[in-house]
Amino acid sequence: MPPDFVPTSTIDEFGLIHLARDNAWINPWNPAIASCVRSNQDISWIPTISKSLSLIYYITNYATKDDVSPWQIVAKAALLKQSIEKAKVAEPPTATDLRLREKGVNNFALRCFHALSHDREISGVQVASSLLQLPTHYTISYNFVRVNLWWLRRYIRAIIQPDNLQSSHSSDPIAEEPCTYETGDTAPVSIFDNYKWRGPHLAPLALFEYCMLVKTKNTRDAIADDMDFDPDHPRYATHVQRLARTSSQVATVTFNGQLTEFQAAEDAVLGGHPKTTAVKNDISEILLGLFVPWHHLTNLFRRYATKRDACIQVWAAVEPTLAFHNRGFARNIELLRKSKEDCQADAKMWNSANGAAESFRHDVDDFEPSF
Repeated sequence: MPPDFVPTSTIDEFGLIHLARDNAWINPWNPAIASCVRSNQDISWIPTISKSLSLIYYITNYATKDDVSPWQIVAKAALLKQSIEKAKVAEPPTATDLRLREKGVNNFALRCFHALSHDREISGVQVASSLLQLPTHYTISYNFVRVNLWWLRRYIRAIIQPDNLQSSHSSDPIAEEPCTYETGDTAPVSIFDNYKWRGPHLAPLALFEYCMLVKTKNTRDAIADDMDFDPDHPRYATHVQRLARTSSQVATVTFNGQLTEFQAAEDAVLGGHPKTTAVKNDISEILLGLFVPWHHLTNLFRRYATKRDACIQVWAAVEPTLAFHNRGFARNIELLRKSKEDCQADAKMWNSANGAAESFRHDVDDFEPSF
């Protein structure tokens, strides 16, 4: 539905900018931008974390999408179908005709896709990127290390509460731990196994640092500075650990899974995620697993934790003592969560755009996830 009229531009109590609007059917626009770009525009104020993340996702998705329109798909499918029909009646048939006769219409949709992906136009975004000589990626390197958050929780709980591990539940019970397996291995090996048995020389590293800085190498390719695994590691005799020497060798850590096990309960709250104690404890558990060396966890929980909300208490005590770079990484991860103020601002924007009747003034701290 069309948005409401706004007589003059204002800033409300949440810091949201409401641009003046005298016509409900015209997108927000700027005269200077219209004069320069001479194209359609739809200006939107980006005041909250969720809006910013949505913008990043939109720009990334738009800049990397294939320039394939519906008419191209239909035309390519029609041409392929025509080629098949001609091949059936061709006399004498050529080698191409025989191949088309043999395949017929089997996997027709897949063959259409292959034809489109093999022969397609370059998008305007790709042309502009090439002319402007923009980089092909915005990370330090192409090296990525994926950390499965479900399995990270399992490993941390095995350390701090091993007696309750079998009875613990997860919102993603079918999550698979990414492992590698080579000929001669006695068992698959994961990044968590490498970290667990990293040995005394790399003991000061937290898991996040280890994933960024350490690569495993076969002993055949070992150099003098490489470090051995702990003797209990399944690949102790065949592999070593190598620290990154240049910035191009530093990996980018990515996550697979949910930051909190109460994601479904959070998503049920209109306009944003609640910042409940249960959610805070979940996130603190993940941060402890990423930024505190695991062999310190048992003593930290004995010193700072009580039975209730233990991870929150330990993280609050440990976070100020972390190295500056680790504190920065932790803050970046916490940015994936939204504050109470963000929730209220998002709810108001959602109501304004959709005409929802429900008030945005719910106190999100009152929403507790159901168990």
